[in-house]
Amino acid sequence: MNINRLILCGLTSVALLIVGTQLSLFKPLIIKNANIEPSADALSTEQLTAIVEQRTSTSALVPTALKLPASLQHSNLPLLLDMYDDGSLVINIKILHLFDFYLSALGEEQLEQVVTRIKQSLNQQLKPTALTQSLAILSGYLAYLNDITKLKKQVNQQDTGEYRLDSVINAHHQINDLRELHLSNEVIAAFFAKSDAYESYMLEQASISQRIELNPEQKQRAQQLLNQRVPSWIIEQQQRANHLNKYRVQYQQLLSNGADEQQLQQLALDEFSEESALRLQQLAQDRSQWQQRLSQYRGQLDIIISMALGSSESVIEIELLRAQYFNLLEIKRVKALDSIYLAN
Repeated sequence: MNINRLILCGLTSVALLIVGTQLSLFKPLIIKNANIEPSADALSTEQLTAIVEQRTSTSALVPTALKLPASLQHSNLPLLLDMYDDGSLVINIKILHLFDFYLSALGEEQLEQVVTRIKQSLNQQLKPTALTQSLAILSGYLAYLNDITKLKKQVNQQDTGEYRLDSVINAHHQINDLRELHLSNEVIAAFFAKSDAYESYMLEQASISQRIELNPEQKQRAQQLLNQRVPSWIIEQQQRANHLNKYRVQYQQLLSNGADEQQLQQLALDEFSEESALRLQQLAQDRSQWQQRLSQYRGQLDIIISMALGSSESVIEIELLRAQYFNLLEIKRVKALDSIYLAN
């Protein structure tokens, strides 16, 4: 795969994350927040408004940490939001982190329950003025994500499997339009400024790679000039990504050549700090265990399908099988994988 295709693949994963659920360890920054869908199907504006404005009963106002879903139980709670002396809300990235923390449990919980958790958290820490502001932002953010769901379906229908830069740019513009429709400029800047800066860098990088009038030396010079114009954190992030990609290529080469566990661990130690190497080793073990469980599950799934049971009976058997091998969060992932597996 040449560098032009690599960049376009990366950008497509970034700007078209809405095309499907991509559970990657190294999720691109651009629209990570667009990866959270309020529901499998888009809701109406009236439905969303009703969910946000629904009064939370006194009995439901309990510390959310006591009842967190399984996927969040061992996670640190979001930082407290900031307020000015007059009790108004400071608009910053902490708001987005709080929303996304609870929204990440969608699938384990219904949207209504997730929104209740968010409202509980806001109610417990904010004064009336800030609370009103935060609920308005929440309503707009959910509407934005809801429209992302609609856009995802539209892109799915139009997808040809090609990695076209103009398609990526078009998706970027559509996403920006949705933000401006539902969120204020102040909120957009607070939520997305950093990810947008990185996206712009990636788009310019892709544009340089596609300029057929430039020879390799001229492209390299254009890339150097681009690197001089952007903030240092973008370059550092890109260098880390390149380093990690290099490691992944070497890792796969060693695996293909029959390397043992010690050789794989030595590669990690050569490329990263000891602490990072240990984390990578643990991740590799987790992936291996996951693949082993998935393989065992698939074997049992094939047996159930081959038995040609009745529709309702098959559903029950498959649900029981999933519960035997996976937790609630994993089951959500397995259902998505099965939709592809069973279609082939």
